[in-house]
Amino acid sequence: CAKNYCPFNSVLNEEYQMEVEMLWPGTKIPHPITVSHDVQALYIAFLRCVKEYFAKLGISVHIALDGWTAPITVSYLGLVVIWHVDGKIYHAVLELFSNSLYIII
Repeated sequence: CAKNYCPFNSVLNEEYQMEVEMLWPGTKIPHPITVSHDVQALYIAFLRCVKEYFAKLGISVHIALDGWTAPITVSYLGLVVIWHVDGKIYHAVLELFSNSLYIII
């Protein structure tokens, strides 16, 4: 990611391609546009699933903001949800916002 400065372009990274070839020879690596399209389609599909999951639980959930810095000098705020089911605590990142997003309170 850091070398190519774009996460979806990481599939074009020579070292990544060598690693894939070493682990599974002959694997066809998708184009970055295909990766982007698939990630967006998965996001939309899972968005519906997540909404339905929490609607069915009928419990309170906790929302938190968490900060990360990536090696490509980009900072992110993560919207995190925390909940419990049968005494077990779960957490998941719902969304990442880059440092280009300004939050006004």
